[in-house]
Amino acid sequence: MYGKKEAVMKKKVIVILSIIVLLIAANMVGFYAYADVYYKAGHDAIFASQISTDTVDVSKAKIGGNNALVFAPHNPNPKAGIIMYPGGKVQYEAYAPLMQECANRGILCVLVEMPFNLAFFDGDEALDVIKEYPYISDWYVMGHSLGGAIAAGFVRDNYDLVKGIIILGAYSTYDLTNKNLKILSIYGSEDKVMNRDRYDSTKSNLGSDLVEVVLPGGCHSYFGDYGMQEGDGNPTISREEQMHLTADAICDIICRKVCRKEGP
Repeated sequence: MYGKKEAVMKKKVIVILSIIVLLIAANMVGFYAYADVYYKAGHDAIFASQISTDTVDVSKAKIGGNNALVFAPHNPNPKAGIIMYPGGKVQYEAYAPLMQECANRGILCVLVEMPFNLAFFDGDEALDVIKEYPYISDWYVMGHSLGGAIAAGFVRDNYDLVKGIIILGAYSTYDLTNKNLKILSIYGSEDKVMNRDRYDSTKSNLGSDLVEVVLPGGCHSYFGDYGMQEGDGNPTISREEQMHLTADAICDIICRKVCRKEGP
């Protein structure tokens, strides 16, 4: 009798374990299917990620186990650097044109690839970048959309390592006030992807010294070159113009005198 009960229990355990394994497998398959559908970088972005210019050297790197693209300005001793966290489910090379624009203004730019194109899988990647380039004294972490939200979490926990944060079409659920940070928020007037109610309700997390730039005619998708994101608005400026305006706003925060060669 005892043997029969034991056999029944074994069968139940096997069935339960089999169900658990099947559920895990199904979830993994579902996740990989989800992650495999992403916005791919456009032709201009792929070109910008591979070709150096007269003013910027472009190179590939492996930093902290992740792939990265480094945009190094030709000025011999850049003091300011940007670490870029891509938007969710966007191929990281899509942001190469914006990195080129910023590097043209004298800023070292490091564009990092996130696992599965989702920044929350490695929100501390900026730590490895900072260690890799010890000669940079003023670091800024920048992120687009989901990347901006994850960048805010990194900055909240490591504010002593950076000078500031730049969020593009994003908001911060983390309190960044009283951290002595430069904080820049940029979004397009036609952005229909960013949750504006959520942005407005969390804007106090960015402090009273927040610099907010609204790009007239700009949209959510044009911070990168990956086509139009589902649900976005209709831009009235070109992608190139939006990136140029974005780089100007970034330069105003980081290095106005260096970038624009202005006097004291």
